[in-house]
This record gives sequence, structure tokens and C-alpha cells, in this order.
Amino acid sequence: MSGTQEGKVDLVIKGGKVVTDRGTRAQWIAVNAGKIVGLGSGEECAPPAAKKTLDVTGKHVLPGVIDPEHHLVPPITESFLTETRAAIATGVTTQGMITTASWMKPLPKEMKDSWEMRVKEKTSLNAEALPFFKEVGDENSMVDWFYTPWIVTAPQCHEVEELSSKWGVTSYKLTLHTMNGEDAYNMWPHLMRVGASRYDDGDIYSLMRDIVKLGPPGILVIHPENWEISRILKEDLIKEGRDRMDPGLWCEKSPDWVEAGHVHDYSFYAKVTGCPLYVIHATTPLTFEEIRKARAEGVKLWAQCAVHYLTLDKCQWPINIPLRGKEDREACWKAIQDRTINCIGSDHVGWGRTAKQIEERGTGLEYKADVWAVWEGFASRVEALLPMLLSEGVNKGRITIERVAEISSTNVAKAFGLYPKKGVIAVGADADFAIVDLEREKTITRDMIFSRQGWSLWEGWDVKGWPVMTILRGNVMMEWPEGEPRARIVGKPDGKYLPRYPGHELYPIE
Repeated sequence: MSGTQEGKVDLVIKGGKVVTDRGTRAQWIAVNAGKIVGLGSGEECAPPAAKKTLDVTGKHVLPGVIDPEHHLVPPITESFLTETRAAIATGVTTQGMITTASWMKPLPKEMKDSWEMRVKEKTSLNAEALPFFKEVGDENSMVDWFYTPWIVTAPQCHEVEELSSKWGVTSYKLTLHTMNGEDAYNMWPHLMRVGASRYDDGDIYSLMRDIVKLGPPGILVIHPENWEISRILKEDLIKEGRDRMDPGLWCEKSPDWVEAGHVHDYSFYAKVTGCPLYVIHATTPLTFEEIRKARAEGVKLWAQCAVHYLTLDKCQWPINIPLRGKEDREACWKAIQDRTINCIGSDHVGWGRTAKQIEERGTGLEYKADVWAVWEGFASRVEALLPMLLSEGVNKGRITIERVAEISSTNVAKAFGLYPKKGVIAVGADADFAIVDLEREKTITRDMIFSRQGWSLWEGWDVKGWPVMTILRGNVMMEWPEGEPRARIVGKPDGKYLPRYPGHELYPIE
């Protein structure tokens, strides 16, 4: 036993099967002051006396899910409350908040808070907005969280020194598909509200060099999708007179090679500079081939997929990067199996159509709208993350539960400089757990959703395998008793900002 005080520990979890990336075994876990202080089996030694004991017999205990890609949007206070509530409801205990400066800070009192004003303010620097963002997050978040700036301007490419030294920010994201400025407005009308990006390869090269100076865990996150080419493909589709109500067009204007091309180009620049790279939305065999090539040439490259690319068809909703066809979905599962894909994220976005708006057009294959005028975005991506990995992955024999722990927690912690504080069930780590019942069966309905939008593209799916308890630093935040229609949120906002440590590949822990 390590790190306990005299007397009882705060919590003992017993009876469950503890899952790590290394294997699964029946163990008890002792927790004190928010940390794991002991592990053992009843055969080896008995657990210590505890103030509280949880018997989770028949359940699996995973390290709390770390979602590296969660996009918060205004109003920020409400987003922190509702969208982290949605996360904690399904086993997520840590999130990487990816947002841009104009969304993070309060506007001057004389300015009416609107999307139009946010676009006008998009030249703000992330360093100016982060103090307010951190204050709001630490007061309202249900999960622990770290920050990855969503860079949209050239000046924001040159903030690494300040953000890393003052705030422990070591990851930076580029949406490469929007870097062609005003032309992006014609690709995605919602950009009139968000604002297209304005930087070039020179700024990206400079950003890579600055990240390299940080040392580990410095990393550049890229959304690979060349919309400069997609713009021409879209024009071709329109000239051909294709049915604008066909959501499959969204995939056709952004085919696999448009995605893979960016991975090819920027992994080469990563090789030249020595910059670690994190590719989000790796969805096609062509992309997987580029990832493997880059790794073989010495690039430190992490690849992320998301459960919507594993489960949903290209005709179900237009998002960026597009959903793909059946062959690509199966290829994504295989890429998880062979470790080409080594991380999973939700890409959750707290805006888009609300449940009321969806009532007018339906969801899934019933969706009908002008694909070139649609709002991108749909709710409950984070609420599908772990359930879909359990139901469509583990219970259908595509991946093991150990692989779930690896891609949804351990590897993410390693990629973003949080390991071993997060992402592992071991003495000294934070006591973050997702307790799951692989036999629990439930059909997804709208009244189960905790996100403020109140609907899901997985409505009507029969899901086997659910998180039934979420524990953050030893505190039970969610529980789902057998027989109840949905999870209960029983904890209060207790999430804390997680600064990372430049030059430290491992997160320093006591």
C-alpha cells in the first residue's frame, strides 16, 4: 500500500475486472485523496478499510475516457455545464477543449453577443482569451480538461512560447480545410458564422519549429482535408446537375485522396522539422497508408478516428471530414486492430440543429435538405463514444476491451502529455474510472441525451454495453442503476484545468 494515511482510505472498489492496455484481471482498487493508492486481488491480500466501498461485481473497470477533441462554442458558461455533463454521463472524465479565442472570451458590454460579432472578433489572440476561459471552466466543468487552441489566424500561429510558459499549453490544432480564407465560405455556409482561417504554410512551418522547441509533449494537431481541391470537385458536381438533396454529395466533394493528400504533405513537413503530429479524422485506407509511410520514415505520428466514422453511413449527415461508405468503416475497425489508428475522439460540437429543428426534417437516412446549404454539426457525439466502442466493437468481436482502454484513454494521455496522471489504473494515477456493464442493453432514445441539443443520430440503435458509473478523482459523478431509463448525474462541477509540462514526456505526479 502506498500513499495512505493512518486509518481508512476514502474509497475501495472491489469485485470488478480491472482493464488496462496490458490486460484484464480481478482486482480491488484503493483510493485516497483522489489518487489510486493500492491495487490487489483478494487472493494476494485483502483491501484496506475504507470510508466507502463500491461492489462492482460483474462489471469492468476502465480508466476514465479521455476525449481529446471536444469543441466548446458560445455561450461558454452554458457549454461547459451542459456538454461536460453529457461527457461525464458516458464515462468521459477528461477532455481536450478545442476552441478558438473569439468564442472563449466575453465580448465588451456594448457589443451584442452574436455569431456575427464573434466572427468580427476572430483576430483575438488565444493568450488574451484563456484566463477567462479557464476561470469559467474551473467553475462549471464536470470533467478535468486541457486546452488545445484552434488556430484561425497567422498571429495565433506564433503564440507557442507564451501559451506554453504561462499556461502549460503544448498541443495546437490547425483546421487545414479552412485555411483558404474567403473561398471556404462557399464550401460550408456555416463558416459565415464561424469564420474561415487565414494562415499559410510559412506560418505552419514556423508553428512546427516552435512546437519542436518545447520538446515532448509538444504536438501539432491537424484536420486533413484539402478544400481548395474540394471546391473544384463541388463545382463539378453542381455543373453535372446532381441532386442537391443527396447528402452523399458531401462525401463525393471530399474523397479519400483529398484527406490523404494533406496527411502526405504535412507529415513530410513534420519529418523535416521533427515535429510530432496528431492526425484527427483518419477515415480511409489511403490515409492509413500515408500514416504508415510517415511512421516508417521516423515521424512521430498519432492517428485518431471517431465512432461516427466507425458506425454511420455517408448518407446520414454531412460533417467534416465526411462520413464514408461501408468499406471505409470496416477499414477503420481494421486500422484500430492493427494499431494504425491508436486514439479515439468524439469531435463533439455543441451547436448545430436542435432537437426542435430536427423534428422538421428527421434524422438519419430520413434527413433531407440542400446539402450545399446545410449546417454541419450534430449533437451527442461524446455520448456515443464509449457505448459504440463497447457495443459495435467489443460485443461484436471487432476489438478487445483492452484495446478500448488503450485507444480511448492510455494512448490519448500519452499523446497529449497527461500520462501517467491520467489514462492508467496504477498507483499514483488519478482515480478516474469508467465502470461498464457489457451485458446492459438499451435502445437509444432522445430522452437519454444530456447534451443541450437533445438528440442523437444513433436514436433507435439497440446498444449492448454501457458505462454505468463514472468516477472522477475518487468522486462518483454518474451512476445508472439497473432498470432506470437513463443515467443519473450525481456529482457537481468539479473539473480542473490540466496544464502540461513542456520538456516532460511523462506528467509529473507525486
